[in-house]
Amino acid sequence: MQNQLLINGELVAGEGEKQAVYNPAT
Repeated sequence: MQNQLLINGELVAGEGEKQAVYNPAT
């Protein structure tokens, strides 16, 4: 679940969520 948008390959405003985006298996 992306909170904001992907900037430079990094999820912005997605504290904690960014980890799920990088490793959905986690």
